[in-house]
Amino acid sequence: MEDNPRAVVSMPRLEMTAAARIDAARRRQIVIAGKGVLVLRYAGRIDVEYQFGGVYDDTRSGYLLFDVSKIDPAAFGERLTLICDDGCEVLLAVMNVSDRHLGVIGRVLHSKPEATALA
Repeated sequence: MEDNPRAVVSMPRLEMTAAARIDAARRRQIVIAGKGVLVLRYAGRIDVEYQFGGVYDDTRSGYLLFDVSKIDPAAFGERLTLICDDGCEVLLAVMNVSDRHLGVIGRVLHSKPEATALA
């Protein structure tokens, strides 16, 4: 295949330009990991570790790692906020639940200048 940025790469059920594929590969290389506090609307606060692999502008997607089995699953249907150790606040929606982690997607609400420089 030529180095044509407008060339279309055919994939099963997915078509993307070469430029979009390169951009996606760059975004996948960024991993933000750390510790924070998950604030549940009615169930209090839980210490968690987080790993965000999908970072684009002010959106995040990844995992919160903690013992999920101790929490009522209904608590994850309400508003969730992650307060990261670097001061970022991320509003989250739960996409996947297991006994050891939550798959989440979210948007950064507030962040310190140093935190956004890393993302």
